Amino acid sequence: MKKIGILGGLGPHTTSVFYTELIDLFLEKNPKQRPSIEIYSIPLDLEVEQNFIQGKDLEDYYEYLKNGLLELVKSQPDFIVIPCNSVHVYLPRLKELTNIPILSILEATANRCAKLGYKKVGILGTDLTISENLYGNPLKENGIEQVAPNTEQQAVILSIVSEILLHGAEEGMKEDLYKVLNEMKESVDCFALACTDLQLILDESTDEFKIIDSLKSLEIKTVEVVME
Repeated sequence: MKKIGILGGLGPHTTSVFYTELIDLFLEKNPKQRPSIEIYSIPLDLEVEQNFIQGKDLEDYYEYLKNGLLELVKSQPDFIVIPCNSVHVYLPRLKELTNIPILSILEATANRCAKLGYKKVGILGTDLTISENLYGNPLKENGIEQVAPNTEQQAVILSIVSEILLHGAEEGMKEDLYKVLNEMKESVDCFALACTDLQLILDESTDEFKIIDSLKSLEIKTVEVVME
């Protein structure tokens, strides 16, 4: 059975959810055995993290990622996953550091949207995910149009993400996010939770909106690869 390497801590709450849900999903497919998993949680400086999600001081953040990846590969996983959307801005550079395959959460999410027949997807992510158009090519390759929030809507989303990273999910965040979704819903077929921290306050079980959770999409893809 293939060994999974998780580059985590981006943030820690999301990594813990990803690990737990990944185990549950795997046991649904194979109730006789748990998968082999190695996790390296990056000890991020919180100021560096806050700057990163706003698209600032990107090289400072990259050094944490690079060092974390090099530690993780020492455990010799068969492939690596990174349960965070924004850090995929560095994916080409990270792939140059190792011969171990790194799955893309962007591709996993876009492919899943396509399988479900969605043609216009609203992207809910950090400023960096939006400004760097990280979902542009993955969605386009699947024949899907990307719909980004306007400036005011994006400011609300970033504020929510920042607070989650600092304090965890809190009361009132869901209501604020719902206001943005209600403003955008007529322009999209579904919303992609393109920041894994947002799944701490909103998930695919909601009846109000059609949601594709990028974290869930990566979990599904990870299990598929393990069982190939």
